[in-house]
Amino acid sequence: MREWRCFHDDALVPGGRVLLTREEATHLTRVLRARAGDRVVVLDGRGHRAEAVVTDAKSGALELGAVAEFPRPTPALELALALTRTEAFEEALARAIELGITGFRPIACEHGVVRLDASRRAARLERWRRLAIERLKQCERLWLPTLHEPAAVAEAVAAVGAAGLTGVALLERTDCPGLTDTLAALGPAAPVCLFIGPEGGWEAGERQALESSCRPASLGAAILRSETAALTAVALAACARVRPATDLCLPNSP
Repeated sequence: MREWRCFHDDALVPGGRVLLTREEATHLTRVLRARAGDRVVVLDGRGHRAEAVVTDAKSGALELGAVAEFPRPTPALELALALTRTEAFEEALARAIELGITGFRPIACEHGVVRLDASRRAARLERWRRLAIERLKQCERLWLPTLHEPAAVAEAVAAVGAAGLTGVALLERTDCPGLTDTLAALGPAAPVCLFIGPEGGWEAGERQALESSCRPASLGAAILRSETAALTAVALAACARVRPATDLCLPNSP
């Protein structure tokens, strides 16, 4: 039987009752077609997984059973991706979340084609959060990735360093080591943030900031679309990381 999953951004207490948001309740009834008495799994994006029974499908009322707690996945794997056209950009973000990134840093680049004012920035952050919740439920990951405010390249590089992560900058048309070699040199337990630039390439000042503070890496001679480079890099990094079974909501896995 397929397992139904819901998201509830509040404390999950064994034996407690929760009321899903209108959006989640609508998904429960119209998409999952759940009814009173059906069993679902509730995730809060902060490491908790609860068994629950639907008491009122229309309102999204649930009664919680056992609640399991899982640690935050380590080592950290973040993605700093240049803002590009919405559809392709969000598709790359969705796939990266499925692959297990722990943080996402959108970066505004000189050669990028997207500019966000304050109102558009807030709307886009909320959209990305909803997207992250959708992928959390789909893949049954336990922790939502941290979504950072869009920032310039130099600001993002400084923030990554302050957070204790090693920045790995993907550079085009260079003789720097391949990404797999760079990750191997860092070691499987190193927390990293992958920097992926726009299709127009890094601007000279941006490249200087990256080269001065990050490890350079290459994905080969071909010039890839930003989204393709992002997914390739995240997939390679995810495979190279030491990720415990608790990164996914599989408590019975070896």
